[in-house]
Amino acid sequence: MALMKLNYSFQIQAMALRYTLMETNEFKEDAFKVTSSLINILSIVKHFQIKIKEWLIAESLSTPTEEQIMKQIQSNYDLTLKLQDSLDTFERYSEQPHHLFFSSLVKDAILDTRRIVHNDLIKLCSRNRLKCMTQ
Repeated sequence: MALMKLNYSFQIQAMALRYTLMETNEFKEDAFKVTSSLINILSIVKHFQIKIKEWLIAESLSTPTEEQIMKQIQSNYDLTLKLQDSLDTFERYSEQPHHLFFSSLVKDAILDTRRIVHNDLIKLCSRNRLKCMTQ
């Protein structure tokens, strides 16, 4: 069942695709790398989901065991994967990467939330004629 649940962990692909489609985006190159890296993983998950669903329908099963799923994976391993380029090179790990993508994303979300809460508080105070101390 872990294979079936893996599909949820790849929602990052949708986010990366959004960043690749933006005209001006400093993270566009990183987003392309993420989507490229996920090609084989997504293909594997989709391939086996289809095979397992077909098998479940044919066998009239709703909750297979892990052993049954593993047997189906082993018997249906007929997928052709994309050969990745530049596998012999790698980017050296850095604890502080050049682009602090997720840090920037979280900071923007926090600032947006603060702005929205601040504006809502001002509206509430003016509506109720309360004295509010805002900064």
